[in-house]
Amino acid sequence: NGFPDDVHGFDFVDEFNADCAPNEDCEGFDGDPTGTHPHGTQVAGIAAAATNNANGIAGIALNSKIMMVRAGFKKRNGEVLLPLSSVLNAMMYAALNGADVINLSLGGGTREDYQDVLAFTQNLGITVVAAAGNSAESDLPYPAKDPRVIAVGAIDGSDDLASFSNFGTDVDILAPGVSMLSTSVGGGYESVSGTSYSAPLVAGAAAMALSIDGLHTPDALRSMLVSSARQLPDLEDLFEKPIGVLNLDGFMEIAGASGLNHPPAWNSNGQYEFEVFEEDRLFFQFNASDPDDDDLTYSVENLPEGAEFSGENQSFTWVPSASTVNPPEREKDFIVQLIVSDGAIEVKQAVRIKVKDLQRAPVLDFIGNKRTYVGSLLEFTVTASDPNDDELNFSASGLPSGAAFDVDTQEFSWTPVEEDIGEHQVTFKVSDGVFSDEETITIEVRPANRPPEFDDIVNKDACVGVELVFSVHAEDPNGDTVTYSVNPQPGDSTFDSATGEFKWTPKLEDIGDHLLFYTASDGELEDSAFNLIKVTDCDARPFDLVNPGNRTVDEGETVSFRLEVTGAIEGTSISYTAINLPEGATLVG
Repeated sequence: NGFPDDVHGFDFVDEFNADCAPNEDCEGFDGDPTGTHPHGTQVAGIAAAATNNANGIAGIALNSKIMMVRAGFKKRNGEVLLPLSSVLNAMMYAALNGADVINLSLGGGTREDYQDVLAFTQNLGITVVAAAGNSAESDLPYPAKDPRVIAVGAIDGSDDLASFSNFGTDVDILAPGVSMLSTSVGGGYESVSGTSYSAPLVAGAAAMALSIDGLHTPDALRSMLVSSARQLPDLEDLFEKPIGVLNLDGFMEIAGASGLNHPPAWNSNGQYEFEVFEEDRLFFQFNASDPDDDDLTYSVENLPEGAEFSGENQSFTWVPSASTVNPPEREKDFIVQLIVSDGAIEVKQAVRIKVKDLQRAPVLDFIGNKRTYVGSLLEFTVTASDPNDDELNFSASGLPSGAAFDVDTQEFSWTPVEEDIGEHQVTFKVSDGVFSDEETITIEVRPANRPPEFDDIVNKDACVGVELVFSVHAEDPNGDTVTYSVNPQPGDSTFDSATGEFKWTPKLEDIGDHLLFYTASDGELEDSAFNLIKVTDCDARPFDLVNPGNRTVDEGETVSFRLEVTGAIEGTSISYTAINLPEGATLVG
């Protein structure tokens, strides 16, 4: 097979590494897969230690054989190091030499690193199992994160997630991983913990199923493992889906029964991962075959919002909206479960869709043209927003002599001198590193600013009920626009701040003197003035009391009459008084 002396397996460690522990074999490929670090021996013992010998432990994979392939070595500090090249070579060796199940109690590398070897193992129908990792986080390392791999997390003896175990949607199943008794280098047994020791339990179970029926595909094994698992509802929030722990009895019952009806197998050519930008179209097709030529039906779980699935055409179509990824995140993963059924057995295939945030340009907030004066400080801040919440970089070009723009605070400052009188074009720009936005403004510098000056404002006489209209005016020496204000402003009056026009129709209650103060401003400097408005009742005139006449009345008889006046203006308030009223008489009003 091209690998000399591989009677017991093969050693792919070839590291000229000064960190190699003393007495550890770190140099040269050879046919001796043994090393001094216990990790591999511990993992192998859980999967396939000798059984039925009343000694130590029994491996889970009854009647299965272990292919010893070495990819790691012991470092001087006692830790194990598994170089990526050694791992990939070991996987290819196992695939080429008839392995049915490959267990990877390790992590490291990228999706691209494992792409070729996982495609190769998939085409050969080899089941790959990997430890989910011991970082207590939801982002799994590769190879466990690859959807072609069965990812295994760890629980403790109380069915709680092990404190070290990774979690999340990429984990397929859980298995015990705390205080696991296993074989050790040099003989004997020891207790170990980690997802490294959960993975071989699942890998060993898969090997047992294949010993019953060698036609089980990796997808079918995954489906049977997941569907037979003992569910742990309390952990569903952590995994964002139903999750269970390996149930060997239930799994083997399904695996044995399915020998009468072989499950369908996916023909997806290894295309389990897709990438798409927001607002782009993703389309792919899928199909499966059935060893028994059964009719197949297709369905889907976890269909993203807006996506379309056709079981009849075996197709998936999706145009993710612009709001699919929420900044500051730059991408978001979706796990879609494709399901094929022959009427008796369902086989699921996880498809990972990575939606990338559509890169959109930043937007510079409107700045607008500016006007300033010789000797006056002009200050303003340039601001912008970014739909992707990217870090923004600001710049300015065409700055006049003496002007400054702080790229950190985005503050512009300038005090022009006489030589700067005129117009200056300055361009402000914001960039997210890919796209940019800019605005060119004109800064007009005028001679030193002087305040507006009011024309003379005369006092005014006003009559009740008659509209009074007049305007105040101020001239600005610099030609600046002048705005006006008045205080206090009589009720019901109007004052135009742009033209200085005042309008008022006084009422009777307004009779009297009103002192009004006016300001004229160019936005920086101002002038003030005042005038007096005297309100009188111009139509007021004397009025007469109508003689009520004499009255004769008998004792005990009530006498009453109404007083009236003539000549009064309608609406005038009249008050009455009386003198020498008889005892008991009253005057009302």
